[in-house]
Amino acid sequence: MLRVLRPDGELYIAFMTWLPDEDETVRKSFELVRKYSHNWSGFMKRFDESSFDHLKKYFSIEKINKKDHYLHFTKEEWCGRMTASRGIGAALDDATIESFKEDMMDMLKKDSYDILHESVIIKLRKET
Repeated sequence: MLRVLRPDGELYIAFMTWLPDEDETVRKSFELVRKYSHNWSGFMKRFDESSFDHLKKYFSIEKINKKDHYLHFTKEEWCGRMTASRGIGAALDDATIESFKEDMMDMLKKDSYDILHESVIIKLRKET
């Protein structure tokens, strides 16, 4: 980005984060993923500006917009979302993935869930 961005050019970084410390369904889901994928490091936390300190020699942080969202998932959709994670779908063989899906569906007792996420948009400006 430093090579292609003009002086005083703007760069936006946007992402959403699950919050296992604050959402029981996410916490339990992460625990199940770790049962199948012991080295998975998918644990997430709320955004901390200090995580971007290494960028401050190249960019000024002009604005940070953070907001909480509850995203709705059916039981099947949440199971699919967790199966698609790099700890399961990208790491395990088909038979193990099927076992995970069975355990996940057994763990999910309700028909639908509102899962807490934090969205973050960061506006950076390239230093001249």
